[in-house]
Parts: sequence; structure tokens; C-alpha cells
Amino acid sequence: MIAEKARRIEVSLKKSSMLEKETFVIFDEARSRGSDMKLLPDAAAVLTLGPKLTKDKLMQGAGRMRQLGCNQSLWITSFDEVAQSILQISSLRELSSVSPIDVLNWVMDNTKTEAVRGLLEWAGNGIHFRKTQLNRGKELVDENWQLETLYRDKVHVDRIAQVIQSKALLAFKDSVDELVRQICCRGFVYGLDDEVCVTSHTDECERELQVEEEVQQERELEVMKCSPTREKRWAYDRILHAQSVGDLTGVVQVLEITRFIRQSVSPKQMVDLDWTSTRIYGTINFFATIQTRNGVRCLNEFLRVIDVVLVFKNGDMLLVSECEADHILELLWSARGDSTACSFSFVNLAFACESLDRGDGSTKFHETHLALGSSLDQDLPLLSMIACHVYNGETMLAKHQENAVETACRALLGPLVQREATLSNFVKSRGNSHKWTRSFLHELCCRMDLEDCQ
Repeated sequence: MIAEKARRIEVSLKKSSMLEKETFVIFDEARSRGSDMKLLPDAAAVLTLGPKLTKDKLMQGAGRMRQLGCNQSLWITSFDEVAQSILQISSLRELSSVSPIDVLNWVMDNTKTEAVRGLLEWAGNGIHFRKTQLNRGKELVDENWQLETLYRDKVHVDRIAQVIQSKALLAFKDSVDELVRQICCRGFVYGLDDEVCVTSHTDECERELQVEEEVQQERELEVMKCSPTREKRWAYDRILHAQSVGDLTGVVQVLEITRFIRQSVSPKQMVDLDWTSTRIYGTINFFATIQTRNGVRCLNEFLRVIDVVLVFKNGDMLLVSECEADHILELLWSARGDSTACSFSFVNLAFACESLDRGDGSTKFHETHLALGSSLDQDLPLLSMIACHVYNGETMLAKHQENAVETACRALLGPLVQREATLSNFVKSRGNSHKWTRSFLHELCCRMDLEDCQ
């Protein structure tokens, strides 16, 4: 099938007006075997390595590039799980030093393991085939599926070669058969040093023990019992007269975000980000979500997600809780139309990030949905918005404007060392580990770490 983007239709390859070399071709594992596409002479392909990939599947995938030895090229990529497996097999420490030879060695190691895994079943099928050749009455196999029969005998470890030899003796007694002898010889050659867990040599027991080798690991985590803290009410209308965060002294307790991260966030390296330049503050109600006990230093699991921010004219940004945001929003709606009623802009962070992604450079407050307050013709503070996004554990910052936000991201991450490890752990603690791999933030951290090494 060919999906034409311009006409938004899907047609079969034979009926399409487009040639194969004019398309972006996708081969999946099930349909790559034997597929022959007439691609460009200098076409480039991306081959994704899956876990436990063997040489047959690798050759089927790479073989779609019919002129691979000429001008066509092949790029190999994988997920972290596969990359770590390749490093382990090749005894290397850095992914940058991995070569195609290391990938091929890893594939051949997987192929060897898979071949040994199927050796026992192959031998059993061969012995049964020979029995049916000599005696047609042996074609039907009586199967006993009772649990007592399948699992009665004690499991023990034995070499694959010895198991094959035992199966042959059980089937042919003392008679010597040339084909069975060759099967046993193959078992000694390819399975001499490999072991398998078996009971009595019944086909079903061996097949289950051979295939079902997945080990399930469970990790029990004791979750700290905590009680939610009660929010402290304050005179919310006093914020309408504040020109900066400093004017809220005596009205509500305000903490600088750097101080809170140093005291309560893990990993501790998170404090090394350039939080000071962001000028972000938060009320005690925003930061205090649970009643903490003495000695509790890590509150990652209980951090509040930034939803609403107040940006003052002098550049200060105040984080408030949902309850505080509701009260302040009510005050702003009651004074709607009076641009001098306050000295800050009331912005929803999600809408602000969406407007940054929509724009092509600087973005104004009034371009953000549901923005209220004063000075809406000013630019959104890009560095502070990105810092809030990172604090929430998000990894994709303005998907369509990554070049525009990269400079600000670099400024925020600049003072930090080992960015990839630190941010990875923090994002995981925020419950977003599935968003980390190959994200914009992940790739930027890796590039900056690499630049530090040069």
C-alpha cells in the first residue's frame, strides 16, 4: 500500500501513480522477507535493532538494500536496552566507540544462543521423524496431560548432548541407526557444554522448560505514609497591590525555588541548574504538600505539578497552588477590564507552552489562551517557562520550535555536570520515565555532556 500525503488517500502499489523510488518505504519484520523495492541508487536506510536479534532477521532487513555494497547506505539504531547489551558483549564503555563489527558480533552471539536454545527440540523432532520412517505406526504420539505426569519427577540439570543421547537410546534401544547417530553427533558438537533443566525425558516437559525461561523480578517498595497538609489561607486580595514578589512579605510565606530544591529534591545535583536566573518563587502552600517529619529530605514523589504562574512586571514569577489560583482568578474576573487592577499576568503553564510551540520566536502573553492581568503585550519569559517545564518532569519542550528554545535550555542546563544521569533520575522520580528516551531534553543533555568531554 502507498499512502499519498498530498491527496490523503491509500492505494495499492500497483495502482499508485508514484514510483517506489519516490516514496518513503517502511519494512516491518513480518513483511521484509523477499520484498524487492526499486529504490534510489543512493538511498539510505535506517535499521532498528530489536532485543535478541539473530543473523537471519538482520540479513532480511539489510537485504532490502539491493545495492548496499555500492552507493546505498545503512544506518543502525537501537533502544537503550539493546545498546547496553552490545556494550556488554563487546566489553566497551562508550556507545560512541561501537562499530558495525561490534553489532555483528552481538548478532552472532544472539544467533548462537538461539541455536542452542532450539537444539533439543530439533533433535527430538529428528528422532521422532526417523522412528516414523521405520515404523508408520509410531506417527501418532500418546500425550498424557495430567499434571502428575508432567511435573512429578524432580528437575535436574543435564548437558544437552547427554539428553539427546538418552532420547536416542530410549527410542532405539541397542539398535544403531545412521541418521540417529548423526543427530547425536550434532548434539555433541553444538551442545556439549550447554546445560538444560529436565525431568523425565518427555517432549512436553522439555519444551516447557526450554521455552519458558523468562525470569520475573519483583521489587517491593515501602511507600512512606504521609498526611496531606492543610493550606494556610491569607489575604488573597493583597496580591493585587503587589509590584513584585518582595511586596508579599508579611502576607504569605514565599520561598525561592533554589532553596526548596536544595532542601527537598533529589538528586541533589538538580540544584546546580541555573535556577537563580529564572527568578522563580513559590508560596508555602505550593511547595508544602504533605506533613513532613524530621529527617525526610526527598519529596520528589509529593511535588506539586506547576499549573498556574503569576509573572510580575519586574520579571519575578510566583508559583501558586490550585486553591490560591482559584481565589486569585476570582479577583481578576471581578476586576476584568481594569488593566491597572494588578501588576502581574495570570498564565496557565500548559497554555503558555502551547503558545510557544505555535509561535516562531518571541511570544506575547496575550497570545496565550485565557491569560489575564496586566502587561499582556510583554514577551513570555522563555527561560522561566522552560524551567517550570523541567520542574514538572516534562521532556518535550515546544516540539515544533526546538531550535527556538534550545538556547534557553542550554542556559538552564549549563552549570550542571552529568546532565543526562541527573535529569534522567529526576524525570523518572516524577513518573515520566516513558517520556525520557530519545526526547528533546534527553538528546540535548547527551550532546552537552559530549561537548564537555571535548
